[in-house]
Amino acid sequence: MTLMKPTDELRELIGPVLAHVETRDAERIEKILRRIEKHAELQERKLQRAILDRQAVHSLMNRTAGDLAKRYQTLFEQDSNPKVIIEKDGTISLANNSFCLLIHEMRGDVESKKNICDYLDGMICDPLSDDAAPRDDLSPPDLSSGQIHTAGGEFIDVLINKGSFPGSTQSIVTLINVSERMRLERELLETSGFLSGILQASPVGFHMTDTKGNYVYVNETWSAITGFAPDQVQGKYYSLILHPDDCDRIADEIEEIAKRRVSREIETRIIRPDGTVRWIFNHSVPVIDDGGQLTGWVGAVSDITERKKIETALKESEEKYRALTENTGDVLYSVDMDGNITYVSPQVSRYGYTQEEVISMPLSAFIHPLDISRVRKSLASQAQDRVHTISTFRIFSRNGNIHWLEGKSTLQTDASGKPLSFLGILRDVTDRKHAEDAIALANRKLNLMNNVTRHDILNTITGVYGFIDMANATSCEEERVQLLHDVKDLVGIIQRQINFTKQYQEVGIQEPQWQRVAAVIERVIPNFSRSGLEFAVELDRLEIYADPLLEKVFYNLIDNAIRYGDTLTTISARFDLSPAGLSLIIEDNGVGISSEEKEQIFERGIGKNTGLGLFMTREILGITGITITENGEPGKGAMFVLSVPRGAYRLADKD
Repeated sequence: MTLMKPTDELRELIGPVLAHVETRDAERIEKILRRIEKHAELQERKLQRAILDRQAVHSLMNRTAGDLAKRYQTLFEQDSNPKVIIEKDGTISLANNSFCLLIHEMRGDVESKKNICDYLDGMICDPLSDDAAPRDDLSPPDLSSGQIHTAGGEFIDVLINKGSFPGSTQSIVTLINVSERMRLERELLETSGFLSGILQASPVGFHMTDTKGNYVYVNETWSAITGFAPDQVQGKYYSLILHPDDCDRIADEIEEIAKRRVSREIETRIIRPDGTVRWIFNHSVPVIDDGGQLTGWVGAVSDITERKKIETALKESEEKYRALTENTGDVLYSVDMDGNITYVSPQVSRYGYTQEEVISMPLSAFIHPLDISRVRKSLASQAQDRVHTISTFRIFSRNGNIHWLEGKSTLQTDASGKPLSFLGILRDVTDRKHAEDAIALANRKLNLMNNVTRHDILNTITGVYGFIDMANATSCEEERVQLLHDVKDLVGIIQRQINFTKQYQEVGIQEPQWQRVAAVIERVIPNFSRSGLEFAVELDRLEIYADPLLEKVFYNLIDNAIRYGDTLTTISARFDLSPAGLSLIIEDNGVGISSEEKEQIFERGIGKNTGLGLFMTREILGITGITITENGEPGKGAMFVLSVPRGAYRLADKD
């Protein structure tokens, strides 16, 4: 059908009129009609174009809506988070695969058959299934937390995100499984509590201060050392406990160290609340955050009052010995240039000898074999350089006991300057040497325990804090799990270090004693009854002078052999005598120890277990001068040789 143009209708209306107007006017009207017709045609084309555009838009919108629906359905199905679409009464109309996997049910058993409240706690469920009116806005979703229970009876911690569809009574509920995060948070709390317990149980005082030097934490041992309860120092400046005479010195040291951000070791006096003065050793390390900023200090405190008293006593003892030198009946002697004794004073009788039997004997006959070379070098140096020398060495009394002597001698020459003999004084310094050895042992033990506690444990604790901070900061669950495992490993290291300090404290506490070696080993063997090993002990009546912890030595040696012997079946014990002394040999038929490890195995921290067993063995033996080496052949077994010096072994009478 052809539509009539508006100008055609207009021509029909004015046609009769045009027949009666002048030609000029008719032409003008015709021009106007043509312009109107042209304008009408233009408008008609625009209208048709608009109609076509609208149809195209409607078609595009229909296609786009279909694409969006498909895309949303795909995202809904493939989302790793469980999702459901629920009606206003909570009925689940649509559930994705992740939701079905979470609750262990089939989709057909859930959709249109189950209510969201069938799976969630009642208090959480109520706001999810209320009869709210349709919402036309895009309000933010509701967020809550709770537990969802599965078909298998398992309860899983989840975050619940509910959102509404504009213009619809339906809602979409998204569940986020946070059960692993909740478990890690609980483990983190437990680990933090465990670490706090270790700090409280530590035999070392620990404290933390902020960047201004105010206390923020002290453990019970710190309070026991200083006498200040935690609430008395909380937020207080560190100088609160210091002796007034030490404040300026400590302040200067801390100011310099704080600028450099390095660890510090300080010995200082403190005044306890009851007025008593104590000496402490403090080792502190800076705590640096991830941004490189100083956040405070962590420190370890040890009471060194007794060590200070020993040092003072030693100094006073040395001064006393010097003052008494000229007034005591020390042993006077002379020897010729060949080293033979030509004179000795009657005081030699205190060692069980008479003057007559000593004169003409070589001086070296009475000196400990390990000291002979040093004494000879001292006399040779004096003869060559014409200088006074002082030598300290050991001698054997008639009953085999060892005494420490300090010898001062002067070279005697004839008129021509030819050396004739040496005149000297021998002073018994056994007590002083014992005191020095005790102090050396005490200092070695204190230094080692301080090193373990203030360095190893503090570094480990710093690592623990670092891992805890990283665990709190990370959003990656897998990384957080690994960090918590790392924290547990570090805590285990701290436990082993603390156990070692307890055992090491016992070394040298009691006086050494004569012990029958075979009996000691026989007490150790039952500890390894399940090993299936054969023990061959051929020590007869051998006794050695050793620390009471000698039993621990043989336990460590047998335990070490079992741990690393692999093909081990037999362990034997025997001894050999030589002019240098006695060799006590503990030998096995295992795989032996490599040449590279022979010297290292007695160092602290070397080994596959704690790295402390053989180190402890060496320390116990060293109390009475016994040394230990490993002389086995790799591949044929280990051979530990305990070298016992003269005077530290004997063969007891037959029972």
